[in-house]
Formats: sequence, C-alpha cells, structure tokens
Amino acid sequence: MSKSIVNWKSSVAESKHAELDRMAGNIASQIETSVKAFISIGYTLNQARGFFPGDLEFGQWRAEMTPFSQPQAERFMRVASKFQGKKLVEKTSF
Repeated sequence: MSKSIVNWKSSVAESKHAELDRMAGNIASQIETSVKAFISIGYTLNQARGFFPGDLEFGQWRAEMTPFSQPQAERFMRVASKFQGKKLVEKTSF
C-alpha cells in the first residue's frame, strides 16, 4: 500500500496560511522557552544539591519540596550540567 503525498497548503484555505505560519512561530518560541526552563530547573536543582551533605538528604528535600521524581530530577540536572551557559540553537525552525 503506497501513501500519497499531501501538500498541507492545498488542504487549507489560503486565507489561513498566514495564521498557520504565526502558529508555527508560536510553537517554535514555546519550544525555546521550554528548553530554557528545563535547563534552569536543572541548574537550580544542582545548586540546591550543593547545600546537602549527601544524596539522601537532598532526595528527601526534593521529594518534599518539588513535584519531580528522582529520575526526573536527575534528567533535569544532567541536562543543565551539559548545556548551562551554552547557546543551544541559533533559531528554532521546522
């Protein structure tokens, strides 16, 4: 079974193309904001970790004071360690 290629522009009224372009730009902006927030959360968790003598105490604080599970917090923290201060992309585009 072969798939036919559909051009999205031909399936939407031309008067809606500018609005769809604006929506795509909005999505790109939200992605950039989300990535920055993800890194900021991880950076803040890394800072907080520095206040505790060990992982147990930090884990107790994290469980009580944040909505993140241990694996979630660890992902945030790893990403922040890798990307903090680096320019991620020039421009988000699809």
